[in-house]
Amino acid sequence: MTRAPRACLDCGRLTHGTRCKGCTRTKGAAKNKRRATLAPPHGAAATLRRTINQTGAWQCAHCHTTQPATQLDVDHITPLQDGGTDTDNNVQALCRSTCHTNKTRTEARTRADRRRRRH
Repeated sequence: MTRAPRACLDCGRLTHGTRCKGCTRTKGAAKNKRRATLAPPHGAAATLRRTINQTGAWQCAHCHTTQPATQLDVDHITPLQDGGTDTDNNVQALCRSTCHTNKTRTEARTRADRRRRRH
C-alpha cells in the first residue's frame, strides 16, 4: 500500500515522505556541517570522554558520586542546539542513570514550552 503524496515541509513539492529528496539532502548536509563545526572530534567533549575512559572512573558533576566510566555521559551544560559551544567550561560528566536522564528531560520540557509560547 502506497501513501498518498503530501507537500514537502520545506518547499511544498509533492512527496511520499515528510521532505522531498532535494530538501532532505540539503538539510542533511547543513546538519553535518553544523555538527562538525560545533562538536569536532578533538573538541572538549571528546577530550573529557577520553580522559574519563583512560582514568576508568570520574565524579558526577551533579550528585558528586564517583562512577565507573561506563556509567557516565559527557554532557554539554548548554546544549549545542541551544547555542552552547564545545569548550571546557561547557562540558561536564554526569551519571547516566539519574542525573543525565533528569537533565535531558528538563531540557526537553523547556524546549517544548518555548515552542508552545512562540506559536
